[in-house]
Amino acid sequence: MLSSIIILTYNKLEYTKECIESIRDYTDQGTYEIIVVDNASNDGTKEWIQSQEDIFDICNENNLGFPKGCNQGIDVAQGDNIVLLNNDVVVTPGWLDILLNALYSSENTGAVGPVTNSASNYQAIPVFYQSKSEMLAFATRYNRPDHIKWEQRLRLIGFCMVIKREVVDKVGLLDEMFTPGNYEDDDYSCRIIQSGYKLILCKDVFIHHYGSISFGEVNGSYKKLLEKNKCKFKEKWNFKSEDLSNIRRELSNFIEQPKDGHIIRVLEVNCGCGGTLLEIKNKIENVELFGLEANEFAAAFAREIAEVRVAGVEEALNYSENYFDYIILSNTFEELRDPWGFLKKLKMQLKQNGKILASIYNVMHYSIIKSMLNGQWSYTNNGLLAHSHIRFFSLREIDKMFTEAGFEHMEYQSIMLPISDLDQSYIEDLNKLGNQSVEQYKAHQYVVKAFNNNDNDILQKILFRLEDENYPKGLLNEFINLITMNNITYVDIIKEIEKSVIINKQTMYNILGTALYKAELFDHVFPLFYASYELNKLDKETLYNIGFLLHKAGDNNLSLHYLRQIEDYDQETAKLIKLIQSC
Repeated sequence: MLSSIIILTYNKLEYTKECIESIRDYTDQGTYEIIVVDNASNDGTKEWIQSQEDIFDICNENNLGFPKGCNQGIDVAQGDNIVLLNNDVVVTPGWLDILLNALYSSENTGAVGPVTNSASNYQAIPVFYQSKSEMLAFATRYNRPDHIKWEQRLRLIGFCMVIKREVVDKVGLLDEMFTPGNYEDDDYSCRIIQSGYKLILCKDVFIHHYGSISFGEVNGSYKKLLEKNKCKFKEKWNFKSEDLSNIRRELSNFIEQPKDGHIIRVLEVNCGCGGTLLEIKNKIENVELFGLEANEFAAAFAREIAEVRVAGVEEALNYSENYFDYIILSNTFEELRDPWGFLKKLKMQLKQNGKILASIYNVMHYSIIKSMLNGQWSYTNNGLLAHSHIRFFSLREIDKMFTEAGFEHMEYQSIMLPISDLDQSYIEDLNKLGNQSVEQYKAHQYVVKAFNNNDNDILQKILFRLEDENYPKGLLNEFINLITMNNITYVDIIKEIEKSVIINKQTMYNILGTALYKAELFDHVFPLFYASYELNKLDKETLYNIGFLLHKAGDNNLSLHYLRQIEDYDQETAKLIKLIQSC
């Protein structure tokens, strides 16, 4: 099998030499061809590549840009695979074999890419090497075929992309509207997926990437080019390029692997192209994924991953009750007309013990207060004050919204951005004016984890464990703590026991009543003993407990009434009766 490695060059000869030398050193001879397309370099690059016997060169008289140059290389390529490789890359031992292993792992895999030290789209990994020799030693250890490390993606960065020739034939060449370069790889990723193929990020192979060598020297022009091509991409696809790699890991990381083969259901509201849902799919087994998305063009990509409804979220939230294990909302509440009513609907469609995972911007962030005090309040395209925001929340308002919706257990985390020394001083001065914590001025967003359970749900779990584990002392103490800290009444305890499938409810009433007595929670004790009495009025342990309790309460006559109902009472009961009669 032959792979055609296509490299675009525009000056930077030293990087091109290092790239090609690494290909020669770490790729099996006879398995590849090198095609270099030079875009009118003037630093000797053209002369050098023309002097290399193993390079097929195309030398343009003018700089035709990256997409056009790649297309020139593809047109002359003879390989079964097309490898688009930047000239500021250093490949490593086993790189191509491992990538091809993933590429041909299934018929519908269309393109693959490696991880590196410098890239966007979560394709970079932490590295600590300080030299080329250390990098190669690291890569030699790292590069090991392992399908567990493959991740399906919606986008691959074009610094190194390996594509089946059949995919190129079906999808076509790179779109030259993105000339001189940038966003053509995003566009090509979309077209590959649109044609029915998958993209795979291979986290089992690492190559080095210097990064942005060709465009690095023209910062002002480069920024304008990025913005221009960003707009072109949005006009073509009707969503932003960053939507392809919008993975909200601060939310998805809370989703736990289901136990015992249990299937969990996850809904993401405003799921975009499905990046977060795909992240969940890559990590969680036995999961059914659902999405709501108003943008039909973005939803078309999310549908490759999940069951997606296209509609405004406030109109489309009509799933069955008790249906989802997790519902994810990334900065959604700010855009809702009625976030409070919406949250109540969400709770109804969440299973018992299910969770809401949400990120919400903090209107008390110091930057907003600062701009308001300076008379500079203004909306932006994204972030804290996006044009689409019609609601604003502080931590107190967030907590109030979830509490009023019926959630009784929430956990909060703060997402903070870097703060300058000057702003840190401003925050400290600001804190002197109010009684809020400093953290509420620093938090850019809050991540909320809200549990759809209440104290009775927790109580039910403890009751099951008590019987299953034969009433250990530690668990009885946990039961007592739950009762005291949450003001759970005997009515709640009896209700949970009666509706449960506990095998021996009478034993539980007696053991819990005794534990509550020892904890001096006397108001709970007699109702539990009497509930046991109603189950079986001849139960010896129950009659003894009621008699003992009545004796301690000073009602000896009624105490004897219950104790004398015990048939064949033991020595302890006889001793108690004798004690009462002597009073």
